[in-house]
Amino acid sequence: MKNVTDIKIPKRVSTALINSLTAGVTPRLGIEHIAVGRKREIETLLGDLENIGQGGSVFRFIVGRYGSGKSFLLQIIRAYAIERGYIVSDADLSPERKLIGGNNSGLATYRELLRSMSSKVRPDGGALPALLGKAGHPLEQLQSPLSATPADIRGLPAGSKELKSAQRAFFENVYRLLIDKKQGPRLYLFLFSLEKARYLPLLDFS
Repeated sequence: MKNVTDIKIPKRVSTALINSLTAGVTPRLGIEHIAVGRKREIETLLGDLENIGQGGSVFRFIVGRYGSGKSFLLQIIRAYAIERGYIVSDADLSPERKLIGGNNSGLATYRELLRSMSSKVRPDGGALPALLGKAGHPLEQLQSPLSATPADIRGLPAGSKELKSAQRAFFENVYRLLIDKKQGPRLYLFLFSLEKARYLPLLDFS
């Protein structure tokens, strides 16, 4: 075990820690350096990560009173997961962001999870474009063909009001076909998450 005096914390990490603690929020960066007395919980959750890494799945509730360290523990595991090469997303639920509900509150949660997606290269969020590009599906290659479909079918000029109206109707119709709703998550991301066999026949306009 290293002596405390032998641990060297990079300046950017120590600065981020101090700024977060000064502001009264749970640190995201370097949080493992200030964790005390959470060994058993951390070992249990690291065991869950190991299970996930081998193809398993885990679902847990972490319950405790206000100020008991729930968010702190979650941020510790988030840091460990990212360091081990996992992709991590997190979102705080609120009246505007729910698991399900009206006024697009469920959609807002979905958007926040995509926005906060983090990796070892991008630990502060925004990892989705890089991940899609790495998989051979850059965002522009997914979005552009979808947006161009109405123009290709109807031969409408770029930038025209008719094209914008046709594009809006096209996306609404695709959402109705796929999820029976007028709107939903960003279509190119949604389609990327599906098996092609589920939606390609629906989009065959030949």
